[in-house]
Amino acid sequence: MKRFKLLRKARSYEKDKSGQFAVITAVAAFPLLLATSFVIDFRLSEANRVNVKNAMDTAVLAAVSNEALNEFEKEKLATTIFDAHYDGETKVELDVKISDGRVQMNASGDFDTSIAGAVGYEKFAFNEQSIAVMNRQNTICVLALAKQGRGVLRFLNDMEFKSPTCAVQSNSSDDQGMITSSSFTPVAKSFCSAGGASGSFFPAIRGECREIPDPYVKFTPPPPGDCMKPETFDMKVDRKGKVYVANPTANMLLNGHEDPGTITVSVPGKHEHPHCHLKNPITGAQQCHISNHKVGDIHAASDGSRLDNLGLSPNEISRLIVDYGLSNLEVPESTNYTRAGRTYQPGTYCGGLTVDGADVKFEAGTYIMKDGPLTFKNGATATAKDVSFVLYGPSSVVTVESGSYVDVKAPKSGPLAGLAFYQDESVVNPNIKLPPVGVNLLSSGGELNVTGTMYFPDQALDVLGDSVLGAKAPATSFIAYQVTFAGSTKAEVKVDHIAGEIPVMLPMSDDGARLIQ
Repeated sequence: MKRFKLLRKARSYEKDKSGQFAVITAVAAFPLLLATSFVIDFRLSEANRVNVKNAMDTAVLAAVSNEALNEFEKEKLATTIFDAHYDGETKVELDVKISDGRVQMNASGDFDTSIAGAVGYEKFAFNEQSIAVMNRQNTICVLALAKQGRGVLRFLNDMEFKSPTCAVQSNSSDDQGMITSSSFTPVAKSFCSAGGASGSFFPAIRGECREIPDPYVKFTPPPPGDCMKPETFDMKVDRKGKVYVANPTANMLLNGHEDPGTITVSVPGKHEHPHCHLKNPITGAQQCHISNHKVGDIHAASDGSRLDNLGLSPNEISRLIVDYGLSNLEVPESTNYTRAGRTYQPGTYCGGLTVDGADVKFEAGTYIMKDGPLTFKNGATATAKDVSFVLYGPSSVVTVESGSYVDVKAPKSGPLAGLAFYQDESVVNPNIKLPPVGVNLLSSGGELNVTGTMYFPDQALDVLGDSVLGAKAPATSFIAYQVTFAGSTKAEVKVDHIAGEIPVMLPMSDDGARLIQ
């Protein structure tokens, strides 16, 4: 029965010509059209917002990645990059904020609507923010601090360099601040130069990087104390007050007598012989003077013997002299000699120290080399655990001669935690106006394993010959005014501070940018 009633109503509606359906449809269509237009306007505003955000992301990444620019230049670059990538017609207000390793951009504006304005939505406001930061998670294990100069960090000859877990950085703004001409491609976690570079690196080197601040520039090392007593080196004082070695070894007596044929005895009991400096490789000139002393007296080797005992070729010696100059290379050897099988205590070693002998041990603590070099020679073997060597004075440099084996581990705690070698730059040579004020030479045929940082802010570090460097050390870093790896050296550098039992090593590198918002 209900079915017939519905059928009758349908037929009645079909015959109705009054136009009510058309009116109802027309009334319903207006809000439907309005809603559709609102959605279109909203979709267009969202597309504009995405356009703005994409341009902002590109801008902040470009600005934060270019560490060669100052804050004003980065702000200008970010704005320029945004304008180049934003192709909308809506006016955008930009606010750029720059800080160390961070670029933030805020964008705001109003997107004009069309039909949606009829119901009060004349504009859709937008306010977007993009932030990019530099990744600073990788340790720098080789850092050349010099801000100017070509090749302040170099890989030369046939040396092999591998540091797959840490970064390598040159602070020089020169377009060839880092150079490799080695027959082996240097390998690292990353390579970066504040200026540019020459040669092939793996991975490819990045240029225009941020200048990495010296992580220890504000550090104050302990001052020198009282000099170690002569008895430390088996020295005695005669009736005239002259210090002498009671039982000098054959090596001690050889020093200064590199050419026995030149020795004459014009006065009974005394030696007279030339004491010569290095030859100038360009002019051939050589300065010599006559040394006159008792036959049994010991004295430092001739200045030139520092290079003679490194086991270097004439070409390598000439390269050093041309690179650094004679005044930086001629360092009188200390006459404070160690003895084989002895253990030495922390303190101030006035005039430096010459480690000569097997099984030399250094007890934990700080050893200050005051106004003299630290030299390992004649195949010396030495171990120093939880030790820091502080170089105080312009003639205080490190030399590891041919065949010497040295193992040094920095302290885990205390004021010098993590520092194996530290050059105190507060004391400079008045005759040398610009760095490097000295040259540390780690040379041929020996092995040097340092767990900790070797820090020479005003001095050069030159690793040469056929040395093995760092192969057994779990965590090593080199920070110097200039750094050179040459000869056929094999350098393997790692930064596992946990295995090395030292604090986290500094500084950290800039290894690409990332968005955090």
